[in-house]
Amino acid sequence: MTPDATIKLPSGSSIYLVDVGKPWFDGKRYCPPGEHAWQLVDKSGCIRARGTSPSREAAIKEATEADKPATTAHQ
Repeated sequence: MTPDATIKLPSGSSIYLVDVGKPWFDGKRYCPPGEHAWQLVDKSGCIRARGTSPSREAAIKEATEADKPATTAHQ
């Protein structure tokens, strides 16, 4: 499955985007009506997160947030 767009992040991760109504990454499902699918892949090729968003801009924002390192609260 070829994504409709690929965005490289400064961390080395990539965001792969699939436009509305196109087959999703597994080729078996389609994006829900009105949704863009996204998948975040780190520089070693592991899928870190995936989801759907109402717009391409929202997908990029969600994937970028998912790429941020987890923070732990110190007490």
